[in-house]
Amino acid sequence: MKAVFNLGKWARLKGAFALVFVGSCLCYAFELPFWCYFISPVLLAFFIFQYMSSDHNKAIKAYATGDWKTFLEVCERTIAKTPQDANAHANAAFALANLHRFEEALQSVEKARSLGGDEKQCHLFSAMANCGMHKYEETISDCTKAIELNQEEPSPYLIRSIALTQTYKYEQALQDVDQVEKLNSNLTIAKTYRAYVYHAMYRLDEAQKEYEPIFGTLSHAELPFGLIVRSYVQARLGKVDAAIEDMKRAVETMPKKHEGYLDLAYFHVLKGDATNANRYLELVEPGDSFVESYRNSHQARILLMSKDESKAQDNTNLAVEHAKRAADLRPHSADARAVYGIALSRLGQHADGLIKLKSAIDIDPYCAEAFWWRGEVHEKLGELEKAEADKKVAKDFGYLPYL
Repeated sequence: MKAVFNLGKWARLKGAFALVFVGSCLCYAFELPFWCYFISPVLLAFFIFQYMSSDHNKAIKAYATGDWKTFLEVCERTIAKTPQDANAHANAAFALANLHRFEEALQSVEKARSLGGDEKQCHLFSAMANCGMHKYEETISDCTKAIELNQEEPSPYLIRSIALTQTYKYEQALQDVDQVEKLNSNLTIAKTYRAYVYHAMYRLDEAQKEYEPIFGTLSHAELPFGLIVRSYVQARLGKVDAAIEDMKRAVETMPKKHEGYLDLAYFHVLKGDATNANRYLELVEPGDSFVESYRNSHQARILLMSKDESKAQDNTNLAVEHAKRAADLRPHSADARAVYGIALSRLGQHADGLIKLKSAIDIDPYCAEAFWWRGEVHEKLGELEKAEADKKVAKDFGYLPYL
């Protein structure tokens, strides 16, 4: 403690010398009267203090540290003083998007746009909000417009790569990441986005090769996405405990945690741990169709993994209800259709189950779960060649059955 205290005194002493030196230089340069040499350090200290405590400086610090609450507070004070400041409304939208207050972010974007704000920024911040709300077609449209206005900015390419991945347009998503690296080869976070696309395509070894060399270099702001991507890859590799730990770390940083809880519920399903899977589902607050669809899919999975023979029929019937609701909420989701197909086949409705599983594969040719379970259904129907072909595809992807 004593050494730290002495270092603090020495730092303050150096600061005082610096003020005297700079003040004296300014007085000399401007040929000010002699008495100015005595008060210049005080005036300099005053102006430095004013700057350090100014909203501008607070905003810079908040941006650098990812303190979006403080950043938003500064924007709101600016808006209160100058309500016609388009940049302040745009910056507020950026902060709101980072705080997962997406609908409010869109409102701020529209306000900035109505005041003549920078269209590139408006499209970018709108894309952030729409992506957070799982409106992926709108996200793609916003990013495309932002790119048309400025092809050198990497952010819209990266955001669009997420939306393209979520809509199963994997090759286009990879092209966007490639473009970012052409624009700036030093932007290593792009590798994490490529890993995200690779994980969705079950190119798991390649995903690891992307993020492993750069993971330790990710900034405070970049780390949460890196943890999420790594958790997804590890889960598919069967390293579920490691995936859970990564997701828990990521959840700690999330302003709203329900999507992290959904992932944690799924990871516990993969472990066969129904108790903890249900515990995390109970933490999920009611949300949009995306959240409710995943909640119902995971609930169906939990019911299907039950070993209680006395409740097998009831659990399967209930699983079908949950799976149907998940598919109804997100009709274009391969994942939801796959779970619905599994539940129907467990109920003995093999023909209907095959239809849902095929539709999942038609939507996403990398839906390994659908391939595996279509193979299971073919097997039950005695169609062994078809069963072997489907299961081979799933195994080649690296799929690990959990039911």
